[in-house]
Amino acid sequence: MNKYRKTIYAFLFSIGILAMATILLFLPIWDDEGPVHDEDLLITIALIPEADKNAYTYIQKFLPLTPAEKTVAIQAESILQGEDIKLHKSVVIAQSKYIVDTSKRLVPLFIQAGEQDVFRCTKDLCIEDIDAYTQIHNLMLIHAYYYARQGDTQRAVQLLSASMHFGFVLATQENTKASASLFLVGDQMMSNTLAVTDMLNFHGFMAQKNFGAYHYPTDFFSVLRKRVYMEEKAQLLEALGENSAQRYWLLPNKTLQTLASVATDEIALFRGTCDDTNDTVQVDSLYKKIQNIPNLNVFIFVLPNMRGKALLEVVSTREQNNIKERICAHNTRMSTYSPSVVFNTIFNTI
Repeated sequence: MNKYRKTIYAFLFSIGILAMATILLFLPIWDDEGPVHDEDLLITIALIPEADKNAYTYIQKFLPLTPAEKTVAIQAESILQGEDIKLHKSVVIAQSKYIVDTSKRLVPLFIQAGEQDVFRCTKDLCIEDIDAYTQIHNLMLIHAYYYARQGDTQRAVQLLSASMHFGFVLATQENTKASASLFLVGDQMMSNTLAVTDMLNFHGFMAQKNFGAYHYPTDFFSVLRKRVYMEEKAQLLEALGENSAQRYWLLPNKTLQTLASVATDEIALFRGTCDDTNDTVQVDSLYKKIQNIPNLNVFIFVLPNMRGKALLEVVSTREQNNIKERICAHNTRMSTYSPSVVFNTIFNTI
């Protein structure tokens, strides 16, 4: 008898949940919050400059890479990540010569791209070409390494300077799409350039080229986080537009306000120094605002704005803590490229 009673209770409970869900579904409007005030998070994206002043213009002329260039680009990446190049083995010189001969058409345009101070995409999603940008950059680092080993220091320094400048411009660009991804790629380019510089013992040469100037401004995280917010907001608005009815499970203004609140709090949190040790824990607590409830939780069907929270999880990049760490690590490394630091290092070794 007890067994049947439990079955009946479970059935009635299920019916009650379904009835409540049905009622909520057909409510015409559930109380939403007022309009979102995110004026402090909105920044003006500069206009695309004239073509001959935009690094993007020159890089696009490379594309598509030829099959042979793609092949040696893969080889270049393998060499840069390997140990042989650090030991300056003869096999690397031979491989580098082949790479240089195969991809020499890229050099003049890359140097021109590396002289420009802006990189702004002229198409909606330049993210699709990021792999090609990385391949070209790796090829130019092999060119620099090869010329340095051949005794052509001037040519090597020119290519390393262009490689560093291009990475910095890519990382700090003002685009309306893929800001976080382009930053990460540009930052990695600079890291790879510095690695080759160290392998060649060119620290002094590059300090004379003012490498120390390639540090991120103190407010860079704030600016980049606002760009990311604008990207996330655009994606969220598009998703909300497809579900415009303001019902219980989707409250547009509340959803948008949550996104803005996380961005605002995160910018305020990262105004501290690079020595902050509790950032990761505090950021994790911020992102709990947009975490969805596990699907196995039976009460998911009776909680408000669950669809809005699900959309927030989709559009949120959640890369900001990694970005902050990379900004701090890069700026610390660039401080060693101050001419005075280099002079003192050389003087103390005499």
